Amino acid sequence: MDVAKIRLENIYSEYIDFKNYLQKNIKTPKEIQEEVAQKIKENPNLSPQELSETVFNISEKQTIYKYDFNELHKQLFYTVIAYKDVIEIPEEVELEAYTYKPNRVFRIKNGVEEVIDEQVKKDILNSLQENYNNIISFFQNQAS
Repeated sequence: MDVAKIRLENIYSEYIDFKNYLQKNIKTPKEIQEEVAQKIKENPNLSPQELSETVFNISEKQTIYKYDFNELHKQLFYTVIAYKDVIEIPEEVELEAYTYKPNRVFRIKNGVEEVIDEQVKKDILNSLQENYNNIISFFQNQAS
């Protein structure tokens, strides 16, 4: 029983650390775009490797963080499910674990795309629409 409790505490502690980090550091698409543009403006002669590293550090890490956090949340959820009859689960851990919602947006069934979570799709489209002018400006500047 002590092993289960320690395992749950470790997963929950890592989950909370990660959650707090994301809340402080995750950027909006507009912030990412502005930061990348600023880095390019500051050094217009970035090599392909330097540009790749810049974009990775500013933008791609955000996607990876979200994926990793989702995996950690899933791990917390299934650990709580597995141990709920073995150890006493603190209420705050249980409440946090049960906020887990798989974030798949699409499913492919018989070769046909189906939307699973219409709200996530709408949120992405809304974000793109809010940043329409920035997106157009960015790509027009890239073309010239």
